[in-house]
Amino acid sequence: MWVLSGPPGCGKTTLALKAAADLAERFPDGCFVVDLHGVDGPVDTDEALLKLLKALGVSDRRLAEEGPQGRAGLLRALLGDRRCLVVLDNARDEGQVRALLPASGRSLVFVTSRRPLTGLEDVDRLPLTEMAQDEAVALLHRILGEERADAEAEAVARVAELCGRLPLALRVAGNWLTVRSGWTVDHLVRRLTDEERRLAALAAGDVRVEAAFELSYRQLSRQAARMLRLLSLVPGPDMTAAYGAALTATGVFEAEEMMEELVEAGLLQATFTDRYQLHDLLRLFARSRLSGEEEPGEREAADDRLRAWLLETATVAGRWYQPKYGAPRPPGRAWSRWRTPSRPAPGSSAKPLLARRAARRRPQG
Repeated sequence: MWVLSGPPGCGKTTLALKAAADLAERFPDGCFVVDLHGVDGPVDTDEALLKLLKALGVSDRRLAEEGPQGRAGLLRALLGDRRCLVVLDNARDEGQVRALLPASGRSLVFVTSRRPLTGLEDVDRLPLTEMAQDEAVALLHRILGEERADAEAEAVARVAELCGRLPLALRVAGNWLTVRSGWTVDHLVRRLTDEERRLAALAAGDVRVEAAFELSYRQLSRQAARMLRLLSLVPGPDMTAAYGAALTATGVFEAEEMMEELVEAGLLQATFTDRYQLHDLLRLFARSRLSGEEEPGEREAADDRLRAWLLETATVAGRWYQPKYGAPRPPGRAWSRWRTPSRPAPGSSAKPLLARRAARRRPQG
């Protein structure tokens, strides 16, 4: 079984369906797709069980005999005996899919989710993020056609950058240009360059990048939603939990819990050096929510706290190189060991943090 996870719009469903189409001949007993609507009215597990069992040819009489308690076991037995390929698309959490998974056998299951579903065991994982620049440009070339894309190669590359190389945003931008065939690619570049209008411009018909972000945002706790809004104030590509602690006036561990919730929701990316990254388009989304949902005074106070903490951090770090000033004074509660974005501090390891994350996500009971 494979779990394909990642932020909204990173192409999880497209990849799963493409893989299913490519592998279909290897699974003679059928290929099945169930949309679990994990972020918009999740499908009940029992309903998904019925859909799969009926698709596998189980009669209504057999379903009645098994009853709700026996249907999960029947599905596991059928998938174990047959050679099927199943795509469980857009899962909300582990609980929604556990009863739909075979224990063993020759069937293959792809699960897509914005969450990493870390509570599932014995699975292979493929976390997805944005595309590489050359891949993003190649996608725009396929949508626009080689002749048109080659004629404005620099503008096409710039569109890929302004879309954050996110597949959904690239598809929307490409479709927008395809419909407006008389407009130049550079015209779209000018529209997207304005950060205040970028998310609004990334809309084609009923497909809107902002709407994809909004679905995940609505599922956040109040504290995590506020954290996401305030993280848009960070003046850099990544941050540690200490940044979040300074912004929210909380302790580092409390901030880390909130930021881990954002990671679980696919709205923040964790690296192996205790740092977090916020995608460019998600930063713009968070900034728009910050303007709309936070009082100006609170925004200014959070920004002041962050700047004060950054100044204190730089001062403390600098004093290590100026012995005449004496030892650094005791750090504040938002202090964390200073380390570069590219590597952990000497002698440290990513394993302790990863172990804490795994322990928090491990199912209870």
